[in-house]
Amino acid sequence: MKQKVVVRLIYMNTDEKKSKAKKIAARLPGVSIIEVDGDKLTVTGENIDSVELTSKLRKKLKDAILLSVTEVKPPVKKPAEPSKCICVRYGPYCYCYLCPK
Repeated sequence: MKQKVVVRLIYMNTDEKKSKAKKIAARLPGVSIIEVDGDKLTVTGENIDSVELTSKLRKKLKDAILLSVTEVKPPVKKPAEPSKCICVRYGPYCYCYLCPK
């Protein structure tokens, strides 16, 4: 199950702390995407333990608040329309032409 975890970090005012938060999140198993937007850390991946992520961030960076854990659903694909073709029989041969859309 693919998840998206959003954690708010109170004191994210320097680049050093942002990179430290990214390193902590990258060490967890199943993490594929890490994004930092202002004071929010967004982690996306397979079966992420949100409690473990939050506790590790609290241990290293002090104040961390778990905002949300949501399931990421894959986009729904539309079934492809079958292309229309015209078949012309000319003697023993059959010629098929695809019609433009």
